[in-house]
Amino acid sequence: MMSSPQLNEKLERFHQIMKNECIRPDISVSLKDARKIFEEYIETYFALR
Repeated sequence: MMSSPQLNEKLERFHQIMKNECIRPDISVSLKDARKIFEEYIETYFALR
């Protein structure tokens, strides 16, 4: 897979949104719980767009 600055920028922004809005770094959750939270967030995110 090729990489580009634009792609990296989009991925970095995506990770920032996930950390800030979906998974709070100050709250410890299991990987299973994090996946569930992430899936629910993605469903809501795309439903609102």
